[in-house]
Amino acid sequence: MLTLYIDLDHTLLDTEKLKRAFSVALKLFGVSNWKFFDVYGRLRARGSFAIGAFVKLLELSPVMQKKAIRVLEKETGHAERFLYPDTLPFLRALKRKGVRVVIFTYGDPGFQRMKLKGMVKLKLLT
Repeated sequence: MLTLYIDLDHTLLDTEKLKRAFSVALKLFGVSNWKFFDVYGRLRARGSFAIGAFVKLLELSPVMQKKAIRVLEKETGHAERFLYPDTLPFLRALKRKGVRVVIFTYGDPGFQRMKLKGMVKLKLLT
């Protein structure tokens, strides 16, 4: 059986689109685009992205932090909306041909798992 190793972010998943969706969602909490991308950049410079660490750096009240985390986790749970247009046909074709697909990714394990769950819902991954 042929095995194909594929990266998730910026290959199957339009990570920039996901970030823009996060930025829009956080406007409900008074977070400007500038603040979003400033904090995102600082966090990424220190390592991988994790929703909890990111929201903490936004300096929201504890109650708003919990709400913001839930909103971002909900967005991430619908990661299938952020797949590149050719991702689904590509993965389905590989599945039909019996190719074993292994997706690898770098980042916070919890955050990456949330993104992959959306693909599992589409029956593309097990």
